[in-house]
Amino acid sequence: MNIILAGPLPPYRGGIARHTGRLAQALAEAGSPPTLLTLRGGYPGWLYPGRSSLEPDPAADFQAARMLTGWRFWQWPAAARWIANQSAAALILPWWTPYWGPAFGWLAAAARRQGLRVLFVVHNALPHEARPLDRLLTRLALRQGQAYIVHNGSQAEVLARLYPDQPNAHFYPHPPYDHLNEYRLPKDQAREALGLPTDRAVLLQFGFQRAYKGLSFLLDVLVELRENSGQIPLLLVVGEHWNGSSALKAQVLRLGLGEQVRWFDRYVSDQEAGLFFSAADLLVAPYRRATQSGALKLALGFGLPALASAGTLDPRELPLEGLRILPAEDAAAWARGIAAALREPLPAPQIDASAAWAGLAALVMELAR
Repeated sequence: MNIILAGPLPPYRGGIARHTGRLAQALAEAGSPPTLLTLRGGYPGWLYPGRSSLEPDPAADFQAARMLTGWRFWQWPAAARWIANQSAAALILPWWTPYWGPAFGWLAAAARRQGLRVLFVVHNALPHEARPLDRLLTRLALRQGQAYIVHNGSQAEVLARLYPDQPNAHFYPHPPYDHLNEYRLPKDQAREALGLPTDRAVLLQFGFQRAYKGLSFLLDVLVELRENSGQIPLLLVVGEHWNGSSALKAQVLRLGLGEQVRWFDRYVSDQEAGLFFSAADLLVAPYRRATQSGALKLALGFGLPALASAGTLDPRELPLEGLRILPAEDAAAWARGIAAALREPLPAPQIDASAAWAGLAALVMELAR
């Protein structure tokens, strides 16, 4: 069965590109290598807040047609003709931002007219940071779906509210990523490479820094941790700040955390990410609201224990070894949770990432029929 898998792929940055690429590999390993359709150019500069949309040193090279465009509507027909020429049975599209609503909705409708089955992998039905046209643009695209996969049941509920007459979404846990394991180093060696002390607990917050990910909240937690338990771990903030970092850095100074927080305000390659994950004792994901977390799945696949806010994972994924779930935006609970995890370390997560991706590929192939 020929499947067209569309969406961002490396060398484009970010979790959606990583997910799409890993799904492509899993489908190929299952004996159904997809035909790949990816972006033709990145986002317009006024929309993308990062410094670049491309990986600094991409590890994978995907052979894909580069024809997906967002606002260049005059280029959409060429992509539709390309889809028609592939003799495919299904078109698989990721969904994560309303920016792609008009383009993906138009292409999905064209694919359905050509007889293809349309499946959406819905990462976030609606964005965490809402804007006026989000619901309209989302409805334009997702109404064309004939099947949906979600990684968190909360997204199935959103879809049911948006489309009460559409088929129910299929839940499958977001598989973990294990590609950083090839860059693993002994903890002391990794810390030496990063200029970090070897005799101090190290927390890691990783990924694009956005307001909903709770870094401001975490800084308050560090103060409570220091005052109530006497523990003063080092926090590594690793990732590009999409909303600016000046307010957060001012908060650090105001709270007297200048010696406790290390900033790495940039996008890091997989090799450098392996250093940070090797150096850390614990990943912290104190999201104010979330439906999943690529950083958390990196930690679980790497074997790094983690703390995460309730809602970050679907309850059906829990309990997971090496992971503790804490109430969102409860500073006292987070301070106690970090203190306990540093006092009695959580076990290293042991998850078979390959089997998890194989299961997702099997579900995609089943729904594509």
